[in-house]
Amino acid sequence: MKRLARKTLPSFEEFESEILKDGALSRRNKLLIAVAVNCEFCVQELSRKALNEGVKLEELVEAASVACLICGGSAFRRTSLILNLVVDKSGDKG
Repeated sequence: MKRLARKTLPSFEEFESEILKDGALSRRNKLLIAVAVNCEFCVQELSRKALNEGVKLEELVEAASVACLICGGSAFRRTSLILNLVVDKSGDKG
């Protein structure tokens, strides 16, 4: 695994660097988005980067709250679809 990581990590870091450059969205805003939607390890590293870019803790918390809303809404919708499927199959209009 370490050998594979040594080969692939530089490419991933280059990819990340390119994506996070200022563009239509600022690096700062891209970091806020990235922090809100990433895995635990990435969140720690990206939070550090965001704070170093001047992002405030309150902004990180709000970005995470928006991600929670989106992910929660998505899960809620999935639940609705599942329930509709069960009702359609069973004929139960409950």
